[in-house]
Amino acid sequence: MSLRRVKITGLIAFWLALLFASGGGLAHAGAGRLVEENVVSPTLAANLLGDPGQRAVTIYLPPRYDQEPQRRFPVVYLLHGFKAKNKLWTAPEFHLQEMVNDLINRGVIQPLIIVMPDGSNAYGGSFYLNSPVTGNWEDFIVQELVGHIDEAYRTIPQASGRGLAGHSMGGYGALMLALRHPETFGAVYALSPACLDFTEHFLKLQRADLLAVAKLTRRDQFPALGWREQVIIAVAAAVAPNPKKEPWLADLPLREKNGRVVLDQAVWETWLQSDPATLLPSYQDNLSRLKLALDMGTADRMLPQVQFISSSLKQLGIPHTFEEYDGDHGNRLRERLQTRALPFLAGALQ
Repeated sequence: MSLRRVKITGLIAFWLALLFASGGGLAHAGAGRLVEENVVSPTLAANLLGDPGQRAVTIYLPPRYDQEPQRRFPVVYLLHGFKAKNKLWTAPEFHLQEMVNDLINRGVIQPLIIVMPDGSNAYGGSFYLNSPVTGNWEDFIVQELVGHIDEAYRTIPQASGRGLAGHSMGGYGALMLALRHPETFGAVYALSPACLDFTEHFLKLQRADLLAVAKLTRRDQFPALGWREQVIIAVAAAVAPNPKKEPWLADLPLREKNGRVVLDQAVWETWLQSDPATLLPSYQDNLSRLKLALDMGTADRMLPQVQFISSSLKQLGIPHTFEEYDGDHGNRLRERLQTRALPFLAGALQ
């Protein structure tokens, strides 16, 4: 080997060593990794739908996680929408691992752990609420999952180090969990959150779907239903469970009787106990402890609901960010997660 070649080779080795020693460039580019787990949940095992008592969870560990064994990291819990699963986020259309690696390596966000649980069930979605029919999903997320992640990984185990994000059903769940548990979560970003105003959504927007479901008599009719009818059943089982009420083990607030539409006021009051629009004033103190953001596409038919929530938050004096953008319910989800939700949460968390 010539002397010149030895010098060039030595120079390359020197710069590579410098990069790895400093933790920059090639030392951490693309080094974030995914961990797949099945988390056993006693609170979910008692559900009446026959769903398993353990849930798949995907965990993203950032590039620095393995290189800095003394460092602790903030955590974002990322909740998927109706009829989806946790694998949505790591599927080819999202490439979450590559997306977050890039954001971290370019210095756009700080290194984060991202936890993606499977929130699906036999009805298509849990809505992340406690229910004797579908299981205690709120307890699973807030107590069991957070407890497991804090024990198994190097997290910042306090509210200032935990955030929630979610899309559609997951946006609803993220808001409800943060609303009720500011001692556990310090920040939330709801991407096109669904069902934020029950009166607008179920008594108007999905009124026909609700009445159609009220006429059904057999559980085996569920698979052939459209997703909008399935949403009604999933929400009913989450917000108004009734183990004695066949076929869905849930109470519905509307039905047709003698050609007239009848509202069961007692059942509707039960539904409203899980309605964000109704709950906001009662949770003003909790809301004031959160760093909060919402968004919605201008072509999304649920836009008026999020506008109403933002207006209500303003009236309550709750600081928050609300953005309308050119899009529908899901066509820009990856972009919004990349450019809005993750940067917001990374900036909000310790």
